[in-house]
Amino acid sequence: MMPTNMKEKSGGLLRGRPRWRVAAVLLTGGLALGLLGHLAYSAAYYVSNLDFGSGMAFADGFESGDLSKWEDGEVELCCDHSATIVSQGAREGAKALKFSLRGDDARVAGSKRAELRLKAVDLGQERWYAFSLFVPDEWQTTPELVTVAQWHAVDDRIFGEGGRAPPLRLILNGETWAIASHWDDRLLSGVPFRKAAPRDGANLWTGPLKRGVWTDWVFRVRWSYGDEGLIEVWKDGMPIVQRDGPNTYNDLLGPFFKVGIYIPQWKTETAASVASRREILFDAIKQDSQPLLPAQGEAVALPRNSDD
Repeated sequence: MMPTNMKEKSGGLLRGRPRWRVAAVLLTGGLALGLLGHLAYSAAYYVSNLDFGSGMAFADGFESGDLSKWEDGEVELCCDHSATIVSQGAREGAKALKFSLRGDDARVAGSKRAELRLKAVDLGQERWYAFSLFVPDEWQTTPELVTVAQWHAVDDRIFGEGGRAPPLRLILNGETWAIASHWDDRLLSGVPFRKAAPRDGANLWTGPLKRGVWTDWVFRVRWSYGDEGLIEVWKDGMPIVQRDGPNTYNDLLGPFFKVGIYIPQWKTETAASVASRREILFDAIKQDSQPLLPAQGEAVALPRNSDD
C-alpha cells in the first residue's frame, strides 16, 4: 500500500503535467490550424486568379445583352443598377454597358465599386488593352478620385502582402484625366501582414476631361518589375505615353484588368460628396496578345435616353 505522502506527491505531478501538456497541445494546434487556414486561403486566392483558358484574347461589345463573357473573371457589383446594358449611344454596334455607383451602395470587396475584371496574366508577357469610354455631360466635378480602369496586382498573400496601389490605372481627377503607375522589385512590398506601400511610382500623363463624347483608349504593356518593362498609351489614336522600365510588383502572378467605377473615399459616410451617384459608359473592351491598333479621332455619342 502506497504511503499517503507519496500519493499526494504523485497526484500533484499527475495533475500538473496534463495542464502544461494540454496548454501546449492547444497552442500548437491553434498555430497549426491558423497556418493551415492561411495557406489554404492564400492558395485559393492564387488559383482563383489563374487563367485556365487561352488567356490570349478577350473582346466584349455587349451585343449579347448580358455579362456572360465576364463569368470566367469576376463581377464586382452590389445591385441591379450597378451595371446595365443600354441600347442607345453605343460606340460600336447597338449596345454599350453603363456602370452606376451610388453613395449608399453596399460595399463590394471591402470598398465602393462597380467593376468587372478578367484573370491575371503572367509576368514578362506583353498585352494590349483597348476600350471606349463615355463620360456624360451630367458628370459633376468633385474632390474624390474616380478609378475607371485599373490593372491590379495579385498580392502574394501567402507572404502577408496586401493593400498596394495598382501597378497601372486610369483616373478621373476633377476635370482631368490621369494615368499613374507603381512598381516594386522587392520580394515583399513592405512589412508582411500590414498595408504596404510600393517602393516607386510615377504620374505618366494628365489631360483635360471632355464630356459627352466617346474616348478611345489603347494600352500596350509588357509586365515586368525590371528594366524590360514597357507602357505605351494612345488616346483617340494619338500616342500620349511611352515609358520603358519597371511597371509592376515582384509577385508570383502578373496583374489583372478591371473596368468600371471605383471610389474608395466613399467607404466612409462622411466622405460622400454632392455627387452621390456616378455613371459612365463602356464599349468595345478588349485584351489581346496581338496589337490592337488605335483608331484615329473622337466619336460623338448618338442621342441617348438618360434612363437607359
